[in-house]
Amino acid sequence: MKSPETTNSPELLVEILGTLGNLTNLDMDFEEHVRTHDLLYFLSMHLQSGLIEDDIILEVTIFIGTLCDSFETAEMIVSSGLVSKLYHLM
Repeated sequence: MKSPETTNSPELLVEILGTLGNLTNLDMDFEEHVRTHDLLYFLSMHLQSGLIEDDIILEVTIFIGTLCDSFETAEMIVSSGLVSKLYHLM
């Protein structure tokens, strides 16, 4: 049996991203989490059509939309190049 650190489960990733994409708590400090956990890099790596499953790309896109609800994180997303990646993905 594999340890949780080495388990490759796209289904779990889809569920986690789906949960994050539906967070609407205005008291949540998304900016801190984005910086602390390097989420912009993670999201960027999961926006690669043909390499990543479509369900994951969809949930990453939804989560990026959720992050854009905050001015600080929206500004970080624009400066990171994620908007360009989303545009090319479409």
